[in-house]
Amino acid sequence: MMSEKKFGSIRQKRENCWEGRYSVNGEKHSFTRTTEAACRRELERIRMKVEEHTYRTQSAMPLLEYLNEWLKIYGEPTLRHSTYVTYDNYFNHHVAEHMIARKPLGELTGKMLQKFFTEKGEVGGRLDGDGGLSPKTLRNMRNALNVALKQAVFDGLIQANPVQGVRLPKDKKKDMRVLTVAEQQSLEAVVNVSHDVSTQGIIFALYTGLRVGELMALTWSNVDLDAIPATIHVKGTLARQSTPKANDRDYTVIRHKKGQATAITVGDTKTDQSNRKLYLPQKARLALTRLKAWQETMQDTFGMEWNPEGFVVCTLKGGPMEPRTYSDKLDAMVRALGMKHVNFHALRHTYATRSVEKGMDIATLSRNLGHANISTTLNMYVHWMDEQQRESVKIFDQEVDAGNKPKEDLDTMPEQAPVEIVPQVVGANVISLAAAQKARRGE
Repeated sequence: MMSEKKFGSIRQKRENCWEGRYSVNGEKHSFTRTTEAACRRELERIRMKVEEHTYRTQSAMPLLEYLNEWLKIYGEPTLRHSTYVTYDNYFNHHVAEHMIARKPLGELTGKMLQKFFTEKGEVGGRLDGDGGLSPKTLRNMRNALNVALKQAVFDGLIQANPVQGVRLPKDKKKDMRVLTVAEQQSLEAVVNVSHDVSTQGIIFALYTGLRVGELMALTWSNVDLDAIPATIHVKGTLARQSTPKANDRDYTVIRHKKGQATAITVGDTKTDQSNRKLYLPQKARLALTRLKAWQETMQDTFGMEWNPEGFVVCTLKGGPMEPRTYSDKLDAMVRALGMKHVNFHALRHTYATRSVEKGMDIATLSRNLGHANISTTLNMYVHWMDEQQRESVKIFDQEVDAGNKPKEDLDTMPEQAPVEIVPQVVGANVISLAAAQKARRGE
């Protein structure tokens, strides 16, 4: 009995890079994986497809088919659930509806992708047909395709990544909404007389700069009101999104109704730097003490099963507060005041602006905001940095003004005792103290 012929071979090219080689119908193919075990699994998968007569070279695979295979093999195990959902939307809606979806991977060119992105940015590029996609959305979609096609290069399916040459329009900077001091005072006054105590979180956001999802996820277990000053630890963000799997590594499902496609989840903060400790100013601490007192009253009435997760901001029924619901509360107060529209993120911008105006250094502000890089803070608030820079000049002007006393003041100064002249040598020059004094008097 003849032994079964071995399918393909494996060799290590370098550290963390193993190459699998195989032949089909006389054509040689290769791919790479980061481990020998992964290489063997891929070879076995290909062998089975060959035996089942369902194999075809992946470079001949239509783009959309490849993207979905990439999502399953690479995306699902590594991406956060929210990112996976976003990528799936890009691939199976925006790419799927375009003729480029049917192009074989090996025939894909940068010119084709450039045309795709240009059309998506024009009128009708949105799925609802209402205008084109924003430069930011185009950039995010390009990044998604770049990750997937970079893997195709790594696996030896294509020679180069065609998306890398795609040029996108620059994102126009939108005017940043920042509350004036008067607007902020009016908003705080309305919050403080409101019967809805949960809105105290609005004042808290104005003095901490928390994102709305971070505020909704904050629990009393991460608050220390007895510390001097009081502190909080920002550890998560709350959102409603498509329901993650039960064993999702990034998100915990807080509320989910059977049959619903979405759930309220708490996940990790946006970046590692967003996981941060904050020291609270008095107004932020006072807002928390009011929330705490109200919740203790509610628990005395309804029992400890009311707000069992211990959220700092919760609904009247003691459940988690959704960011959109809380933003609606802010919107109602702003409209009642007759102010120009204020979204919740404007409170974060207002906190940053007030901090700069009061002299907080940019490094501390960046840490307080939880930005991944200090450059992010500088780029966002460069306008207010410029104003602060202008004001800093006055420090030196004041010093100069203080030193430039009128000449008559110098003439009326009392005679001083004679000073012994001691020559000073500076390089090759000899400067006398008397000459220096005469120069100062303008003689």
